[in-house]
Amino acid sequence: MAIVLSCALSLPAAFRRREILAFHRRDAQEIAEAVAESGQEASLRKGLVWNGAPAHLQVRFVPDRVEASMVIDGAGDPAGDERFDAMVHRMLGLAQDVDAFERQHRGHPQVGALIGRQAGLRVPVAATP
Repeated sequence: MAIVLSCALSLPAAFRRREILAFHRRDAQEIAEAVAESGQEASLRKGLVWNGAPAHLQVRFVPDRVEASMVIDGAGDPAGDERFDAMVHRMLGLAQDVDAFERQHRGHPQVGALIGRQAGLRVPVAATP
């Protein structure tokens, strides 16, 4: 039996979708993950393992938010919704306090200029910590 988890997340105003999608475009053959873009929308599809079961993640980027869903081939997980939401936050770099980092280091003599040029940049990470 397939289980479906889903969530919708608001994106910060300075969210840099292009850089997040570039990270997930590493699979040139698009076997494990694939990115598609069309106008203001984009999507990421990714195969992964969730609680030992095969799963298919889809993240749809629309202006100002993402809509994520994952179909899992296996039994449910009582904490699945919370874990799924946390995974999507982590994958998109939304768990990083970018604003606080920029405020703290913007005046630094060596990295301040770099931070100014890359404002809002988040470090995307893999689905598993």
